[in-house]
Amino acid sequence: FLLGALHKASAVVRYEILEERERGFAVGNVVTDLGLLGLDLGSLSARRLRVLSGTSRRFFEVNRESGEMFVNDRLDREELCGTLPSCTVTLELVVETPLELFSAEVVIQDI
Repeated sequence: FLLGALHKASAVVRYEILEERERGFAVGNVVTDLGLLGLDLGSLSARRLRVLSGTSRRFFEVNRESGEMFVNDRLDREELCGTLPSCTVTLELVVETPLELFSAEVVIQDI
């Protein structure tokens, strides 16, 4: 079981967006981009797809009806990454019941 979950965690999706996007801005469809097309969108809510990050702020969320990941909080590149030339936020996507883990990266570009 654990090996299967770890194998799934090797799947990574990557998105690029401009900083300061408004709340609700669509980043991408994680269900489609992870190749989870066999996943019944009607059961997505029951399977509790969610986004986890290493911070207490929830910058991104997933619509459990469509699989679309969207901006949930204002993205300020300097606040997130300081003066680093590259700003990548690493996220974990968790599908419960049964447990599946995936990784996502969002590159936040300076405007």
